Amino acid sequence: MSEQRARVTRIGDRSSNRPERPPSAMELLEALEDVPPLTVAGFEMVRDTVKVHLDPLRPDERTGAAGLFGITVPRSWNAVGVKVTGTARSLESGETTGRAESAMVVTRDGEIADYIDVDGERQIEVEGASNSQGGSAPEGTMVDALHRMLRLPSPGEAVDTVTVAYRLWVTDILFDAVDAGGITWDQAARLHPRIGDNPLIPPSVEMVVEASCRRDREFNWGRIRSRMIAANGGSGLTRKELKWMDATMYSRWAIGGFPDVQQVVGVLAELGCVDVARMVLEAVDGIRARMADLSPEQTRLRIA
Repeated sequence: MSEQRARVTRIGDRSSNRPERPPSAMELLEALEDVPPLTVAGFEMVRDTVKVHLDPLRPDERTGAAGLFGITVPRSWNAVGVKVTGTARSLESGETTGRAESAMVVTRDGEIADYIDVDGERQIEVEGASNSQGGSAPEGTMVDALHRMLRLPSPGEAVDTVTVAYRLWVTDILFDAVDAGGITWDQAARLHPRIGDNPLIPPSVEMVVEASCRRDREFNWGRIRSRMIAANGGSGLTRKELKWMDATMYSRWAIGGFPDVQQVVGVLAELGCVDVARMVLEAVDGIRARMADLSPEQTRLRIA
C-alpha cells in the first residue's frame, strides 16, 4: 500500500491523562466515512495518533474482495479496512432497492465493524468479535481477506465434508440434466459420490441423506490447497493467492464456485423434472437438518 497517500488523523480520546490504547474497530470505521469508495485502508497507531494508509482497491472481475487477494500489511499496523460500492437488492425479491455503500474494518484483535448505507441512509451497522474470537460477526470473502491481510487465520471453520458431498452431488446433477435435457431420480441419486453406479438397491432419498452425512476423515482442505499450489494454481486462483489464503478461506472460495441448490432445482423444474427437483430438495433438507440438528421444516428450501 502506498506510503505517499498516507494521512494522519486523531481518533478518540488520546489525552495524556488516559493510557494509550489501540482504537476500536468502530472508531476506525468512522475514519472511513470521508474516504472515497473502492479504497483499501491500513491503520497504524503512532503515539497518540493513527496514521491511515490509503490505496485504491484493485478492480477484479471475480469478486470485489479479490482486489485484496495477496496483500499483507506491516505487523506494526493495528487494523485494515475497505470501502466499496454497489447495487442494493432485496433479499426476498432480488429487485434493486438503491445504491449501496459499505465499509468494513478488522483489527489485529479480531474485532470487526461494518456498515451499509443505501442511498445515503444507514441500514446496517455491526460491531463484534469474529467467530475465531468466540463472537458473532459478518462472514464472507471480504471478512476472510481482511483477516489474511493481517496474517490472522480466517474466522470460523473450513467447509465440512458433508457440505462438500451434497454440493458436488447437486452440481453433477445440473451438468448431466442440462447435457441430456432431463434426468430421472435413479440417475440423479447414482451421481452421488458415495453411492456410485451400482448400489445393491435402488437409491432412495434416505440413502442419499445417509451417504452425505458419512464424514470423510481422509478429506483435508489443507492437502487440497497444497496440491493446487504445487500445480501452480487452480480454482480460479494464482499460486501466490493460494499461498496467501489459509485452508479455511480456500474451502469457502472453492465451494462458492458450485451452483446454488435453489438454482439447480430451478433448472430441473424448467426441464420438466419436477419430481426429481422435489426429491433433491427433500434430500438436501434432510442433510441440512442433520447438520444443524434441526427438523427438516426448520431448514426447508423451496422450488422457485
